Amino acid sequence: MLKYIVMFKKFSDNLYYYLAASAAVLYMEMLLALRSGFDMSGYMILGVVFCAFSFGAVIVLLSTLFGNSKANGWVFFGIMEFITIFFLVEFFCNQTYNTFMNINAITNGAGNVVTEYFGIIVSIIKNGLLTIFLYHIPSILILIFCIRKKFRPQRNLATSIAMVVLAAVLFFSSESAMTLKPFAAEKYTYNYMYNDAVHAFGLAHGTWLDIKYAVAGVPDPPLDNRENTQDNSEDDVERNVLNFAWNKITSSTEDSTLQNLFSIVKNQQGSNKNEYTGLFEGKNLVLLTVESMSKEMISEQFFPLMYRMMTKGIVFEDYYVPSWGGSTSTGETAILTGLIPMYNLDTIQMTVENDNSYTMASMLTDQRNYFTAAYHNGNATYYNRLVTHPALGFSKFDANDSDMAYYLNYSVPPSDLEMLQYIGDDIKDTEPFYVYAMTYSGHGNYSFVWGANQMGWKNHERLAGTAYYDDEILGGYIACSMELELGLQEFVKVLEERGELENTVFVLSSDHYPYFLQEPVAWGGEDYTKYLYGYQYSNCFERDHSALIIWSPCLEEMDEQIVVSEPTSQIDILPTLLNLFGLEFDSRVYAGRDVLSDSMGIAIWSDSSWKTTEGYYLASKGEFKLYEGSSVEDADAYFNEIQSIVRNKIYLSRNFITADLYRYLSPYIIDEESNISIELNEIADEEQLKEVVQTVATKMTKAKQ
Repeated sequence: MLKYIVMFKKFSDNLYYYLAASAAVLYMEMLLALRSGFDMSGYMILGVVFCAFSFGAVIVLLSTLFGNSKANGWVFFGIMEFITIFFLVEFFCNQTYNTFMNINAITNGAGNVVTEYFGIIVSIIKNGLLTIFLYHIPSILILIFCIRKKFRPQRNLATSIAMVVLAAVLFFSSESAMTLKPFAAEKYTYNYMYNDAVHAFGLAHGTWLDIKYAVAGVPDPPLDNRENTQDNSEDDVERNVLNFAWNKITSSTEDSTLQNLFSIVKNQQGSNKNEYTGLFEGKNLVLLTVESMSKEMISEQFFPLMYRMMTKGIVFEDYYVPSWGGSTSTGETAILTGLIPMYNLDTIQMTVENDNSYTMASMLTDQRNYFTAAYHNGNATYYNRLVTHPALGFSKFDANDSDMAYYLNYSVPPSDLEMLQYIGDDIKDTEPFYVYAMTYSGHGNYSFVWGANQMGWKNHERLAGTAYYDDEILGGYIACSMELELGLQEFVKVLEERGELENTVFVLSSDHYPYFLQEPVAWGGEDYTKYLYGYQYSNCFERDHSALIIWSPCLEEMDEQIVVSEPTSQIDILPTLLNLFGLEFDSRVYAGRDVLSDSMGIAIWSDSSWKTTEGYYLASKGEFKLYEGSSVEDADAYFNEIQSIVRNKIYLSRNFITADLYRYLSPYIIDEESNISIELNEIADEEQLKEVVQTVATKMTKAKQ
């Protein structure tokens, strides 16, 4: 009897630890949600509660492995402190970069963050002391009780059995609760993204899903693999598609993912060549991803050249820079690949060993013998750009720790003016050239103090006489960003003196919305984007709107200005430029579209939110609405149609890079003029052979005419 009494005593004592661990995890989940401003209408709170009590059981199970109760007590405390630190790291990541980063992204980028943004980190810790204390309350209480012998967890068979059962039952209950709503079920499965999962399912469950899908892969969505049955035999419209030997491609592998990708590409119609095809053929290209640029920032008063470019070039009335959940790196990825960056910071890293001949740099090099170079006035190893950018087709990459260093006066943030001065000298006598640069001067934290932000300090006096002069946050943002305007002015002047300006195209897009204007509300700060925008945003559409600049002097000479009124986003830049430069490419392999073609205008977010001219879908709430005056007659059919398109584009983006799709496609591109006889021999299907021969014959007849 005494034996069972002792066992029951150990079991009951361990229950205190179970309740403490579960309550602590739930407390940290709710603290994270509340202080990070989660949209609670999309927060699966019942699932979060079940998950917390399931994780509590796992913690107790791990803390009762030793026969020594004192050792168990310290194991318990150690586990809880580790969880506390993990919650804090994720909280500060979100407060600083407006995204939660998975373990892989944090570990890979930790060293770079410390070296590049040490001052920001110090500021975060200094201002976040209250938050650090609040998160440590459970650990402090546990530490106190761990010291008291009678509350130390003890190894006990009944406890182990009970914890295993509780963990399993509650975890499966949490999975069921998480997926009660259809939009949440999509986020939980084929629309999974780590940042979105944390917002919907909590940090603990979101991290579990990340580990699970890293091993098993994200489930496939219901794909629309219907063949394109539209008859174009009598259609004179030429399309930006390549002629692939599909029979050979589909027989090259039995992998189901690749077969799905082949179907998605093959069964699309492709965008049409149009009156703007080849408009920029042979011209130089300067493509800039601009740190934190916004449409409202570009005023004629402070940014006269950028304002001219924005209003006198191609006008984009509804452009977006979706917050992909990975800060600057994902913005660059979307612009350079035309794909949705589905793996946050890791996405661009996955391209390194791939066949990247679908990029602008690769095509301009291969088809037109351009000089291509990428630049950044930050550290070359940050986000591994030293490796990723050459892999994407650039013949060289320069940063502040290479040849560019001689042009840069060390400052935080570095000067875009000095970088553009270096680029101007570096590309001398290299026409035609394609220059890509990631700018830096517009980076936060914003200040007029020399030691805090030297770009803000440098350009402060340029704001004299305006309301911005005494506004250290919003004024600091404008002053920092003006460094790029000054650099562009000098760069344009140099090109004009060389006689190259008329033959040069400038493209500028932001990497993300200016989230450094959001002083962390968690420690009493204020969201200054509402002063910049003129309103407090309430959804991703209002938050992520921005400016896209495509300008060349020749555009100002056109009889009619080109205006794009449909929704567009970063992923549309690459296919649009490929068409404007008259390159041979296949529009079907990109998630983006040529915005000057007949393709439907749609802006897509990685969480499956979307916006068209007819309506929008906000995935965080599962909310679909048609605009007033929409021409759509059947709302359900329209919603299902767009959802199918979005699923296909997300599936293409999620798997294009990981499966190295272009490596399977590129060897089977049929060169209709020089290699047609060789490639025709590769085609086993008689009907396909006849189709290819007829296509080639038609094109050759047109060419002779």
